[in-house]
Amino acid sequence: MTVSSFSSVSMEPPQVLVCINQSVSTGDGLKESGVFAINILSSEQQSTSNLFADPNKYEERFVNTPHTLGHNGAPLLTDSLASLECTIIEQIAIGTHWIIIGEIQNTHLNDGNPLLYYKAGYHLIQNHS
Repeated sequence: MTVSSFSSVSMEPPQVLVCINQSVSTGDGLKESGVFAINILSSEQQSTSNLFADPNKYEERFVNTPHTLGHNGAPLLTDSLASLECTIIEQIAIGTHWIIIGEIQNTHLNDGNPLLYYKAGYHLIQNHS
């Protein structure tokens, strides 16, 4: 799935949170597995973001996207700018969403620029020096 944002929770231990709508089936899978990965997409992965955001293309996601499995078994997208392997430490139902807090177990970094989604569109971060 594609999330519009995630946030740092703690530096020690390193923890992050994501919020996902309870109506998506991925939430149940996360609860069962107890692990997830956050793949921070590069500026060249807009089509990947759109593919993972489309609920009608669930079966196509990993068939058409180069990936490996991380140490925790969660999928790591090969061309991502960064990947964070996490263990779920808390999953809270709030209104229409799940707040999922994960502790980062492993990180993977690549060179490139981040994909930025802002005001309903994709943008590039530009240096104005």
